[in-house]
Amino acid sequence: MDLLQKFQQYIQKEHLFQPKDKLLIAVSGGVDSAVLCKLCKEAGYDFVMAHCNFQLRGEYSLRDERFVKELAQEYGVAFYLKTFNTIEYAAVTKKSMEEAARDLRYDWFRTLLNDSKVAVGEREGSGPLNLTYILTGHHADD
Repeated sequence: MDLLQKFQQYIQKEHLFQPKDKLLIAVSGGVDSAVLCKLCKEAGYDFVMAHCNFQLRGEYSLRDERFVKELAQEYGVAFYLKTFNTIEYAAVTKKSMEEAARDLRYDWFRTLLNDSKVAVGEREGSGPLNLTYILTGHHADD
């Protein structure tokens, strides 16, 4: 059994989502989230891609942003981008960088999931997103 079949069987077995659902896939630019996008595309799911640039790794952060945008174009799906001043947010909230990034990321994802009026520059296209679920790609040790 190949990876796509295992992926589809797991989704069905766990009742995670249905083919009619519209998915928001959080894509970091790493292998896990890129594979998740590929599997969703091959399985025929309707999805959009969202990428957070936390501005923590200089040119590497910009490289990931470009990669994810190009991947969205390749798959013909909408691409949503949010750039954060993570260092400032962490300092103001007195949180670790990891906690700050997690807060910023999931607050934005909830906004995309729940609000059809997303600020200009954060998304391409117009009209409500009508998203059902947020997917993130992580391996067992992540």
